[in-house]
Amino acid sequence: MSSILSSNCGNRILKEVPSPDGAYVATLFERNCGATTPYYRVVSLRSAGSKFDPEMKDDWIVQVEQQPDILLKWDDARHLSVRSDWSDESPSPRASWRDVTILREPSN
Repeated sequence: MSSILSSNCGNRILKEVPSPDGAYVATLFERNCGATTPYYRVVSLRSAGSKFDPEMKDDWIVQVEQQPDILLKWDDARHLSVRSDWSDESPSPRASWRDVTILREPSN
């Protein structure tokens, strides 16, 4: 897990989904920290007016090892559903970020 926290990693945005009111953006990105470490898929949230910064770890809401499918869907302006069959490996799984509630659901 410590390798994913390194700032010497490559990051590639896979998908960005704005909230219905345009206040926030959920970003799914892939993080590669070298040949001897696994890939991670990370979901982060940010205010719509700010630039994506993969090093803002306080904005990470989900971390999943490897390259599974992760679906992001805003149920409304303050509820984000994160769907995946893989387990969240965040050190401290988050149920919320600022005024956004994070809902984790298995893929169907």
